[in-house]
Amino acid sequence: MKFNQIIRLMNKSPKQLLLVLILGVISAYTLSLSQQKAQEHIIQGIVIKIIDGDTIDVLDSSQTKHRIRLYGIDAPEKSQAYGKKAKEFLASLIAGKEVKVISKGKDRYQRSIALILFNDKDINSAMVANGYAHAYTEYSKDYIIQEADAKSFKLGLWADDKVIKPSEFRKKKIKE
Repeated sequence: MKFNQIIRLMNKSPKQLLLVLILGVISAYTLSLSQQKAQEHIIQGIVIKIIDGDTIDVLDSSQTKHRIRLYGIDAPEKSQAYGKKAKEFLASLIAGKEVKVISKGKDRYQRSIALILFNDKDINSAMVANGYAHAYTEYSKDYIIQEADAKSFKLGLWADDKVIKPSEFRKKKIKE
């Protein structure tokens, strides 16, 4: 709204002007909140610990530790075939490095589920593309192509003839 229009509204209808001003303040406040919320979903920090092939700890600039579960992938469990190799491969990519964490939400354990970028490289994708994690298709379809390529070239865990999805491995462990 232009200044002349505001002056005319002020002379003609103070109630209308008040309504316009209130709506303007609400719009500005809503925009501010949405921008703040968007910023809250991105963390820059140093990877201080590799828990396993799909979980890391990141320390941000305010010295807050964040437990992060990599979005869209499911790496073998530590006690599963390729579990240790998945953890080692992830460590070779980002341990001790500054990464960008783009949050996609929280899991049932209240860990952030996130896309991890290092030098603009999608680390989640690299884990699947190199055969160190499955595309977690129950939650995302983002890495299906990378998994298909890794399978066809028998990379990482796909070199094994008896590949078991980590989710199936966990279910089997619970039953035992």
